[in-house]
Amino acid sequence: MIHLEVTYAFEEMRRTWQHYRDSSKLAADVPRQAVDDLIDRLASEIESVDLSFTSGSMDGDKREHWKGYGSD
Repeated sequence: MIHLEVTYAFEEMRRTWQHYRDSSKLAADVPRQAVDDLIDRLASEIESVDLSFTSGSMDGDKREHWKGYGSD
């Protein structure tokens, strides 16, 4: 589940970058090649590393956070 969430977020970032990379809406001084390189490196890291995440709250369990994961 965690790997799917990370992969999904990464693919959304990649799609967004590809959409705007050569757009006139993107500022001319954005380091396009550096972002390309970063995306390539992140893809490699995601594929080669076992990921583990944890989450905590000082306010206890938040129903709002978890209800998005449930089906009902």
